[in-house]
Amino acid sequence: MDRRGRQVSGSKSNLRAAMRTVRNKRKRDGQSPDTATAGLRFDWQSLLGFGGALVGLFFVLLNAGYLHFYEELGVRPEEVGLDRVGVLARTAGIALAVFFAVFAVVAVTSSIPFVRTHRFLSLCIFGVVYYSIFIFAVVTRNFWVQGIVIPFLGLLFAFVFLMSHKRFSKMLILASVLVGAGALCLALRAERSAVDRRLEYAASGIPVKPVTLFNFPILDIYAEHAQVALMDKSERSPVELRDPNLLFLGKGSSVAAFIGCGNTVIMPADKVVVRMGDGINFRKSGKMRDDPRLRWEFCQCVHAHRNDC
Repeated sequence: MDRRGRQVSGSKSNLRAAMRTVRNKRKRDGQSPDTATAGLRFDWQSLLGFGGALVGLFFVLLNAGYLHFYEELGVRPEEVGLDRVGVLARTAGIALAVFFAVFAVVAVTSSIPFVRTHRFLSLCIFGVVYYSIFIFAVVTRNFWVQGIVIPFLGLLFAFVFLMSHKRFSKMLILASVLVGAGALCLALRAERSAVDRRLEYAASGIPVKPVTLFNFPILDIYAEHAQVALMDKSERSPVELRDPNLLFLGKGSSVAAFIGCGNTVIMPADKVVVRMGDGINFRKSGKMRDDPRLRWEFCQCVHAHRNDC
């Protein structure tokens, strides 16, 4: 009877020791014994917070890109029909794609046993892939890969790395801030480079197409060839509107914006008729379009503010 009692007592002691070991392990992992599933909820909340931060970041970046392009041309985005609601609508599609990409990568990463058991080796593999893509982007001078793909991977790397450590140290927070700042600088550099290139196109009379990444629209800025006719035939039109490579920027509720010979012309929207695409008649300006020298002479006359151009 004493032997059986000692066995029962020994089993209880072993059970209590095992429970203490489990509690200590949970404390080391940042979980309390009473909230074993709190970590899962924290991860979901962090993922949603990360997605929300990306939405805000993309809105700021896109809004800065639109302002840079149109204000350099002397117009406001609202004057060509692009208000903040339009920018937000264009941001929604990009943010949704980024959010699902983050969700997919985090879900796949957390479900791979190799990543769980070999964290350091997994980080090394990710680093090799990251810098390989970065070197490819630098060699090919692809600014959008440098400015979008590279920062996205960097932010994703920082997020997964922080989620794999339940205890946040000052070094981890500092590293994530540095990665985020570097990603923002690269994104701004890529955006400015793309917008500056399109500003040069607009000044030369070359149509401007939206900024895309892998055929996905990022910045919906454009300028198309057009011809303008005034509603009032007796009124004299600005000489820039006779540019054979006239570009149409857009029309708002009250004004329409054009670029002729590198100059921005703003006209009342209710006083002009705009023809684009198949509606353009090139009979009058065909020679200047075929001979760049004639257009150059015409634009020199415009820049000299002469009335006989």
